[in-house]
Amino acid sequence: MNEEKDSNPYQWGFAIYRTVYTPQSDELWPSVLEKLETFMELSCKDQAYREELPNVVIWDRDKFNNASFDDIRKDFKRQLLIPEMGDDEINFEEDTETEARKHELRHQKKLSWQRN
Repeated sequence: MNEEKDSNPYQWGFAIYRTVYTPQSDELWPSVLEKLETFMELSCKDQAYREELPNVVIWDRDKFNNASFDDIRKDFKRQLLIPEMGDDEINFEEDTETEARKHELRHQKKLSWQRN
C-alpha cells in the first residue's frame, strides 16, 4: 500500500483513497492532490496547525481499483482507525464489545502517547 503518512500514528487530517485507475486519472491524480492541498491552505491559514492535521493519501491499484464504499470503509477501519485489531472482521452494527475494545485501544494510545 502506498501511503503518504509519517511515523506519527495519530493522523487527524482527511483519509484520501484513490479508487479510479485509468490513463486519464493517472494524469490528473497529481493535480487532484495539489488542489486538495490548496483548499486546505485556504480553509486553514495557520501552517503549524495544518502540519498537525496531515492528510493520509492511500492508493493501490490492485487493492482499490473500483473499490466500493464498503471496501474503503472496511480498509479505513482496519488500517487507520483501529489498526491494532488487524484483519479481525469489524461489526459495523452497534456492538458493545467492539465499542469497548475501541475505547480501550484509544485509551492505551493516549497513555502511550503521554509517556513520550
